[in-house]
Amino acid sequence: MEENVEKFLEGIERDLPRLYLDEIVFSNEDEQRLAMINHKFYKSRNCYASNAISLLAAIRQYVSLKKINFSGNPSYHDLANLYYSLMTGNSTLANTRESKNYYSSAVSTLKNRKNPKILLLGFSTVYSLENLAALIHLSNLDNPKIIAFDINKQPLSEANVYCGTKLYNVEIEYEQGNAILSEFFEADSFDLIATHLFLTHIPDESKIRLINNVHKWLKPNSKFVDDEIIVPGTIDRNKYAKYYRTLGRHYIPPLDHSSMEKVANWMEKFGTYSIFFPYNDLDKLHRDFSKFSSLRSDHLRTRNIYSESDSLLRCPVYNITATKMRT
Repeated sequence: MEENVEKFLEGIERDLPRLYLDEIVFSNEDEQRLAMINHKFYKSRNCYASNAISLLAAIRQYVSLKKINFSGNPSYHDLANLYYSLMTGNSTLANTRESKNYYSSAVSTLKNRKNPKILLLGFSTVYSLENLAALIHLSNLDNPKIIAFDINKQPLSEANVYCGTKLYNVEIEYEQGNAILSEFFEADSFDLIATHLFLTHIPDESKIRLINNVHKWLKPNSKFVDDEIIVPGTIDRNKYAKYYRTLGRHYIPPLDHSSMEKVANWMEKFGTYSIFFPYNDLDKLHRDFSKFSSLRSDHLRTRNIYSESDSLLRCPVYNITATKMRT
């Protein structure tokens, strides 16, 4: 088994230069196998996981940048694909070691449930869906099903092409809609609702309504799991956008200086999108989850962001676990 993994990784690495020359393309199955290797071996002492994620990042960076340059007027989701490929291993659901452990633990609570339904609430790119499906597969759940839900058509269409209706033997259903509308799903529908920084993209006046919907949609004794950032102040939007320029240094395929500058420009444009409404304090988040029987907020890491007064804000990121009471 491990010998086959090593040969597969060596083959992908050998063929990467041909990708950069547009002589070949890697299949969806190649990318999916790289993602699974990363999840399967991330606790092992060998280098399979780190090698797989680096190769996957290189492939996706090249493909997403090529699409952006070809279009000339990329959508938010086109830029998000480049952003998350640059941040591979550092962002999105279950992409870091700590995040894998957290979401894997949540998925494992479903082992004794038959036909568990998991709602992936907003995902922008295929990466969260792919990672969640991998964790579910590795947890050996009994006939699980993911409902992949987003307000926008593009990520759903792209995920449907990439994943189809089944990935890693996990059934997937796609739904487009607005999570703020409570009538979209029936009460007590889901065994788990998972997302990543979702509330950060919801305007403050709509947060409590969305959280109450999540509570309604969960089955009793089921969990909502999320990562959220707390920003204790008002950020400098211009400096925040400028930070995104620095992400170009994570681009792996070979580029000349002018092309690297284009990557930086695209990422700065991505940083100007103003769908960023983080909580200002953790207590407010806890109050908004008052319908739940319990809420845990475990510190994950801290980010520094410039405020409008040009000082650095220390912004903690938390794993959020909310449990709906048994009936």
